[in-house]
Amino acid sequence: MIRISTTLIKLFVACGIFCYSLTGCQQEIDEANYGQGKFMLDLRTDVTFKETTKSIDQSLYQNINNYTVQLLKGVNVVKTFVYGDMPLLNDLDAGSYTIKAYYGDNVGAGYDKLYVEGSQDFTLANAETKQIGFTCVPANVKVNVMYTDDFSTYFNDCAVDFKTSSLTTAFRMNMSDFSKDLYLKAGKTSENLNLSIILTDKLGNLLTPVTAQLSIKARDFLTITLKPNVTDVVGGAISGITITVNSNTVDEDINITIPDEYLPE
Repeated sequence: MIRISTTLIKLFVACGIFCYSLTGCQQEIDEANYGQGKFMLDLRTDVTFKETTKSIDQSLYQNINNYTVQLLKGVNVVKTFVYGDMPLLNDLDAGSYTIKAYYGDNVGAGYDKLYVEGSQDFTLANAETKQIGFTCVPANVKVNVMYTDDFSTYFNDCAVDFKTSSLTTAFRMNMSDFSKDLYLKAGKTSENLNLSIILTDKLGNLLTPVTAQLSIKARDFLTITLKPNVTDVVGGAISGITITVNSNTVDEDINITIPDEYLPE
């Protein structure tokens, strides 16, 4: 007769329970990613900035049918659609995904280069039908540069360099481009915008650039006005420039003093 010790029997039972437990856990994991469901996408767009100004034709950006839709699993693109061509119901394997929609040129800076995007994470279970909805919004700061009427009285020319974390080299706006809308790539949290103003005096001499720093985030609209800082004496004496930043929340004056040797005669 073969005798099995009580300790050995307990060991067999424990192993059986452990294996069953592992099988149950694996089954739960498999069920979360097993099978197929369906999803519907309700896409919306809001391309307004925080102030209404002259702008590019927004009709293309407001038409959601123009948007590219990407379905991602991790960092891998699973499917790509044009929203206007998407079926109402879309078959999809169960699992966790990110859905992203966008329209426009995603560049660090450019005139009339508006870029609009939105995204949402979701999980789809076996045999589930899920409706997903989100709004695409600008991922830019919109910038206009203005010059006061007396600017050309004291300076012959001016250029403004813009530098953000998305730009490896600064983007230069010349004085002849001041009427254009500049779009700078920006995130949802505040970051620094560094300005460098390059002035040319009335004799054609290039002055040492003067600098300023602003805080920006996506959907901000800034009007940057450059004004000579003139002392009220006979004939007027220029001592520098004033940068007025008008946004939706604050008017900020930045007075910049130019060293005497660089001032126009």
